[in-house]
Amino acid sequence: MRIKDVCKATGLTDKTVRFYINSGLINPEYTENYAGRKNFSFSEKDIIVLNKIAILRKYHFSVNDIKAMLEDNNSISEILENHINHTKFSAEETSIILNNLLSASVNKINSVDDLCNHLVQTDDLPVEVKEVDYEAKIKVFWKKLKKKIPLLIVLVLVAVIVTIVVFILTTILFANIFKTL
Repeated sequence: MRIKDVCKATGLTDKTVRFYINSGLINPEYTENYAGRKNFSFSEKDIIVLNKIAILRKYHFSVNDIKAMLEDNNSISEILENHINHTKFSAEETSIILNNLLSASVNKINSVDDLCNHLVQTDDLPVEVKEVDYEAKIKVFWKKLKKKIPLLIVLVLVAVIVTIVVFILTTILFANIFKTL
């Protein structure tokens, strides 16, 4: 299925689908044309995943949270709990803002100065103190790192080998130059 058809099937825009692809949320098969443009081919499974992503985004889950949940079902309860706490805080904050604005409109405020003064006087917004679960973040970091360690080892070995080869070639080059002198 082409991206145009996917947009019709999911209700998502072309730009949104491409953003999800670039974010690594979905990985459809593709071919590249002579100009390097990717022509994606979506499966039914891709459509199902895109619909799930759309639902989660509707509930304000971040792309990173969705990616983590898609990659690891064990992370869902922790992400959901954090999202609930954040949403509760946002709802309380929005309610306070709405009450302060309604209060300002009742007082027939006619200038920006008066509006700001009124809002400062009624400012009872809580200061958000984010609790960070560093233990969970470290676990996720190590889990991702474990997957990448073999690649890192190969890259380091390649770098060492290239350095040795360059050193040997440079030594041979200089030896030949000094022989000719």
